[in-house]
Amino acid sequence: MCRIVIGGRIGGTVTHAGALAPDGTIISIVFEGGPLQEAETKSGHYTLPTLARRCTSGLRWVPFTIWAGGSARGVTPDGPDMQVNLEAPNPPNVRGGTGLCQVIVGVVSGRVEAGGRPAADGTPVLAKVGPGLESLAQATVVSHGRYAVSSVGTRCADGAERFLSVTLSALGMRVEVTPTTEDAVQDIGR
Repeated sequence: MCRIVIGGRIGGTVTHAGALAPDGTIISIVFEGGPLQEAETKSGHYTLPTLARRCTSGLRWVPFTIWAGGSARGVTPDGPDMQVNLEAPNPPNVRGGTGLCQVIVGVVSGRVEAGGRPAADGTPVLAKVGPGLESLAQATVVSHGRYAVSSVGTRCADGAERFLSVTLSALGMRVEVTPTTEDAVQDIGR
């Protein structure tokens, strides 16, 4: 069984032309599947949370691309905490605290029914977040006719929350939902 969680952090320095980037330099990471996380440097340093799939077999970190000043680097984390120092080839973008986006993890839950009756305990429910990449895939089982999986999105400075679609599969049925809040309800059944 797997759920998506905020599962670690990445940090490091950003330099341009051999000097530390100015305060407020924007660092962005785009997780495989689409969620965006942003931060600003302070004294040339940054720290951002990372996503992981928490499975019964352990944590698996979600790959991402990190961006700063025209520099992009693909990262496949192998642990919860890592350091990546970046040299920005172009003068870094300094935004000064406006419009930053944070990754958020919510929940999609609901009933699973077949023929109008609750599905049996242990019935598998599969969920793919975003464009269906395996890095954001989840699995759970029905308990007392209900399931719960993680949703992933961003909350930006304007207060808007934008979630990736979640495709749910159980008992040969498939349902797609795009959550609008951190706690969304979607039943699966006939």
